[in-house]
Amino acid sequence: MMALLLALAIVLLVVPPLYCVVTLSVTHCLSPRPYRSGRVRGLLGLLRESLLQYAVFLRMPVDLARSRWSAHQGTSGYHFVLLPGYLETDFIGAGARRALRDDGHSFSTYRNTPLVGDLRDQARRLTRCVADLRRRHPGERFILFGHSMGGLVARYAVNVLGCPADAVVAIATPHAGSHFARIGPGACARQMEPGSDFLVELQRAPAARPLFNVATIHDSLVLPRDSAAMPADSVLVTSGWCHDAVFFSRDVLNRAIEGGIRLADGPDQPLMQADWQEATSLKNALQSG
Repeated sequence: MMALLLALAIVLLVVPPLYCVVTLSVTHCLSPRPYRSGRVRGLLGLLRESLLQYAVFLRMPVDLARSRWSAHQGTSGYHFVLLPGYLETDFIGAGARRALRDDGHSFSTYRNTPLVGDLRDQARRLTRCVADLRRRHPGERFILFGHSMGGLVARYAVNVLGCPADAVVAIATPHAGSHFARIGPGACARQMEPGSDFLVELQRAPAARPLFNVATIHDSLVLPRDSAAMPADSVLVTSGWCHDAVFFSRDVLNRAIEGGIRLADGPDQPLMQADWQEATSLKNALQSG
């Protein structure tokens, strides 16, 4: 028994940082251009991501056992639908929930099933979920707030299925797919591979609602890096945060929430936002790193 507990403890200690080191290294080496700057921020991002994975692994069994994920009714008139990514649970939205609750916004969390059905199934369920929320809260504006795969599901629901949302926020989303999806199980992973029929259909669909897109230069799971680039009404480029940890950055979340609200209200002029590196273009920033 002691030997089993010791082995389990070793696995828990070794796997999260090893996973983060391998994914970030592969992304760095196989991207069109290696990182030319921000190495200190990259190491900081790696540390943040490793620490976060400990919490993710420990919380996953608890979240999977829950039939309902987090929701809150605020008073601002804006309702954010949080969309976790592939194999992510309710825990990944903890930072966003704190930010939204502090600002008085309502939120619901879409309980995804990435190993059951495909991304189109997820989008159909999301569309029904948002339609039901609108019936129950007719005076609120609805903003889809997706992380990683959640951003793809949100865009498909709105642009292809006509989901009745007012705006979409996509954070660390592989809009053109990621090669890491090749090692994931299930139909959702297959559809996130570059060149899949799902991604081709999504790219051809006209944008039905405005999009606020967030990408991080040190993304450890979007490969190639510029797959996170997407023509959008507003974009935010950041660094020093890896794939999951960027969804816990309070500064990124605050700006994404503000951007989503602004787009939901119907902006007169699109706004380009950039990070402290003064990136002028999302795609150029991701390619030049």
